[in-house]
Amino acid sequence: MRHIFTVYHPSVVFLYLAAALACTMLSMQPVYLLISFAAGSIYAVYLNGARKYFSSLKFALVMFAVIAVLNPLFNHRGLTVLFYLAGEPVTLEAFAYGLCAGLMLLNVFIWFSCYAVLMTNDKFLYLFGKILPATALMVSMTLKLIPQTAYRARCIMNAQEGLVSGRRKKKQRFKNGVRSASVLMGWGMEDSIETADSMRARGYGARKRTAFSIFRMGGHDIFSLAAVGILASLSVVCIVLFGGKFMYYPCLKNLEGNIWAYIPYAILLFYPLLLEGRERLAWKRSW
Repeated sequence: MRHIFTVYHPSVVFLYLAAALACTMLSMQPVYLLISFAAGSIYAVYLNGARKYFSSLKFALVMFAVIAVLNPLFNHRGLTVLFYLAGEPVTLEAFAYGLCAGLMLLNVFIWFSCYAVLMTNDKFLYLFGKILPATALMVSMTLKLIPQTAYRARCIMNAQEGLVSGRRKKKQRFKNGVRSASVLMGWGMEDSIETADSMRARGYGARKRTAFSIFRMGGHDIFSLAAVGILASLSVVCIVLFGGKFMYYPCLKNLEGNIWAYIPYAILLFYPLLLEGRERLAWKRSW
């Protein structure tokens, strides 16, 4: 599916994602976390589809539940005691803090899933290839290696399943797992050797390299850079001034805040969806 950021300059995409992640991790205030969760979830569903979104959240939801449950069991600060467990108090404040900490981790995971779709390897190399060529190449290859290794592992396991029919014993399953890991490591090492030979044959590192790029900065890119920059700055100021007043301990305080402090933050995180809506309206009006 084609999304609006495919026609925007990589610097706009990177600035937006960096601002979304930074603002998400900057505040533990519940309202800001819920706004981030709503915006990130809607955008992730728009980019990846609902099925892929929910399937990718399985591990993150487990981590969210673990943090939310373990924090009140080990942290007994707070004035509002819910109940006692093994003689230790379980407080509302510790439970609320665990929920918000888990939600922040969940939000970061969701925004990184959006990053994986929006910031492709060519865009990342375009932005940082001239500034940090070796680092940019290493990061780009690492990001490609993770899904590639997972795909190869599934291929090997499927092949192993096809070789043996019927129910297998634990010992046989263990042997097949070791064999699959060995094949996967051999495949990865062979691929790295071929990549190194290919790079050497093409003269990588021999001299200062040049690169072809299709990206050009246009008027809409400059406007979006300014808009995202202003919204991010306002969001940080609002988070520091209003979000920083919220307290978990010794009791929950200043939750209400100021409704105007949430508006720049919400506009920032929903910015690409607002662009999508504007484009759809313009398309319908043209017909």
